[in-house]
Amino acid sequence: MILDTLICQKETKQNRALLAIILDKILTAENAEELIARSAKSKKSLLTLAYIRNYQPCNDKLIKLTANKNSRIRYFATVQLCEKKEPWDGAESLLLDKSSSMRGLMQYYYKMFDNFDLKQFYRSEFPYPEAIKGFGECGVFADESEIKPFVSSENEKIAAAAVYALFKLTSDGNDALYYDMITDSRQQVSKAAFKAMNKCRNAVPETVYNDIISHRSDQLTAKRLVRILCRNTGSLWNSMPWFIRLYNAPEDYIYIPVRIAVSKRNYVYLSTAEHAEEIKRAMEESPLPETLAKQIYKEIGVI
Repeated sequence: MILDTLICQKETKQNRALLAIILDKILTAENAEELIARSAKSKKSLLTLAYIRNYQPCNDKLIKLTANKNSRIRYFATVQLCEKKEPWDGAESLLLDKSSSMRGLMQYYYKMFDNFDLKQFYRSEFPYPEAIKGFGECGVFADESEIKPFVSSENEKIAAAAVYALFKLTSDGNDALYYDMITDSRQQVSKAAFKAMNKCRNAVPETVYNDIISHRSDQLTAKRLVRILCRNTGSLWNSMPWFIRLYNAPEDYIYIPVRIAVSKRNYVYLSTAEHAEEIKRAMEESPLPETLAKQIYKEIGVI
């Protein structure tokens, strides 16, 4: 009867009531499971998480939950299984989970067992994308030769996974490769390359500018390149000549972030006279609003 009453309550009251009885363990475990089963789909994940944390289900139920579509449910169910430090059927398959948090948890778990070779496990599952990612997560710089061949794969998911793994293994050691692949026509590959390059923070401003001009009609690629120009070239002053050349671009996805970056510059200019001349040439080629131009001229010591 109490379950029927709760299920029929108004939406806002029901949300609070359902969660409260799970958190306070008012129901038996069996009734809590029934309540979750009968709840609306939108509430199941939150209630299931509360159930895992407060009722500490048996292994069989936890193992079943490790296959849940919700990655947080999978994660917290797996945490409880790992805390028992007893291997369970199907544990190895979680090393290939789509969630990096899940893979990381299981990698940590298997490091407790001296006779388990993580890298060999992942090698045996190549070229599965999650195996490539997992190998990158637990490997070292010297392992990059095992991953690089997958970058040229015709399979989009495999190539994207290889870019991710290379960054995990070598950080900015393959920055030229990441940068070149930002303009790859395959969405997953270009996204993985952009994420890697966005963490390197060592792009060459002039190169990025030229690529923005070359790809300005491709909005997604241009936006990514502009973001790199604005955030990944060191000091904002390093990119100032190229900001100026893009300041009056007709495309809002170019000029808006560029103008924001210019407004955030450090007003103390610390660079070479040669770079100041480059800024001056850019302002002659692409005039800025008068007030802004005077400020920048003053900051670089021209007036």
